[in-house]
Amino acid sequence: GSWKWTSEANTAIGQVVNYLGEIDRLRFEIEKIIKIQYKHEISLLKPRAYILIGNSSSWIVNKKEGLRKMNNALHGIEVLTYKDLLDRGAQALNTDEIICK
Repeated sequence: GSWKWTSEANTAIGQVVNYLGEIDRLRFEIEKIIKIQYKHEISLLKPRAYILIGNSSSWIVNKKEGLRKMNNALHGIEVLTYKDLLDRGAQALNTDEIICK
């Protein structure tokens, strides 16, 4: 009854966590340098990352819900499928066309 990431997804998540950690560290360094050199305080946005996996067009509702729940446990990372990406693109273009069946 519980879900778990595949080894490939788990590896990708681990890699992205490392990237985000390094970006976050550099973000604070940049803020500090700008404050010292230019006497301006800035606040850079915390980065987010997306991992693209598979195609959920043939997934049953329970599997889609499982991915949604597992995504809730990730901070600053979202795992989405190819269909999700296409649906978001269509939504951004304000189109009602179904791109991926």
